Amino acid sequence: MQSNSTKHKCNWPHNLSTYPSTKSDPAHHLEVTFGTPIALSEFERPISTLNLPGIYFLREGQCTPNNFDPLSIEVKYIGKAIEETIFSRCRKHLHTITDKRAANDNPKTSPGKRFKEYRERRHLNPVGIYVVPGLMDQENPHLISCAEEYLLLQYKRLHGNLPEANTK
Repeated sequence: MQSNSTKHKCNWPHNLSTYPSTKSDPAHHLEVTFGTPIALSEFERPISTLNLPGIYFLREGQCTPNNFDPLSIEVKYIGKAIEETIFSRCRKHLHTITDKRAANDNPKTSPGKRFKEYRERRHLNPVGIYVVPGLMDQENPHLISCAEEYLLLQYKRLHGNLPEANTK
């Protein structure tokens, strides 16, 4: 990943937090560093800089880390990688969108209903879909889940629904 990144602080909504709300409390804000967007089609080859946990976004259309808005209508999926890496999760999304098959002709992935619908609307074509990695503190993986849930909640509040390919 190139060094061109930007930090985005999300103020944790106090009514959802079980922690005391103080400036020194790590639950007070979530810090995400957005990396350079990478075309989803590039995930056929290894991308070692994304062998990390974090959150990630599938977005239609190119952008830069400086003008990326995680709540933009162009965001079609918000995901997390905790037990897997951002690279491995996004490679699975590429295989889902292109309906990649195993040797026995079974699908390589088992996407949710809305991701399947999104894939069909895209006609199995990943062109124009970009991954925006969101790197976070690896020492606190629970915050990765918090960030994903927070962003899904904020997206739904803003647009009335989850991103197009998110099921939950």
